[in-house]
Amino acid sequence: MRVMALFITVVLLAVPGCTYLEESLDEEIDDVEEVQPVIQGCTDPEAENYNSEAEEDDGSCIYPEPEPILGCTDPDADNYDETANEDDGSCEYLETIPCNGMVLLCHRAYDQVTFPETHNSFSTHEDNIYYPASNHLTGFQAQWNAGMRAFMLDTHYLTAADKSESNVRFCHGNSNEVFSPCTYGAVDPLNWLSKLESEMEDEDRDIVTLLIENYVEPAHLKTVL
Repeated sequence: MRVMALFITVVLLAVPGCTYLEESLDEEIDDVEEVQPVIQGCTDPEAENYNSEAEEDDGSCIYPEPEPILGCTDPDADNYDETANEDDGSCEYLETIPCNGMVLLCHRAYDQVTFPETHNSFSTHEDNIYYPASNHLTGFQAQWNAGMRAFMLDTHYLTAADKSESNVRFCHGNSNEVFSPCTYGAVDPLNWLSKLESEMEDEDRDIVTLLIENYVEPAHLKTVL
């Protein structure tokens, strides 16, 4: 029995396959030992922290702040600049609200516009001024609604004897006449101008012109206006 056991042991050790298995395991172990870890980092050459040795990008790239490109950054503006990254306040918009009835007039200088005007605008039948001093049948509101934006006004003292600030009126006539031009009727300037102010607040893009033929003290006129 001992001889047989010894024989079997010798045979097993001599089998070539067993030797090959041991050699294969040794080679695999050597291969595992030779594997190197992957170097991670920023692989973008344009980044500030580019790593030329990195083999795998780890999302850590840092980029310099772009140079500001000034321009209009509002897509709704007429001069929108899609390349701009910083707004410089230069945006321009197409006018949609008219000035004095027309959008076109918003882009014109004052001396390039003709303003419809009423002569002695206050001198109307509606304001209780009649012939020979009246110039119109309808008063301020009708004139404004018709598109008038220039108004001629005459300032006088209600009576020649009282040249106080509270006695200033809109009257039609010449103060050099023997009688007061307010004889044919007078309009309270504060009342008339308050109507104008109200309309101008509602139509704040309209340009209004007042042409004043003044016969009172400048300080009194300034107070009235």
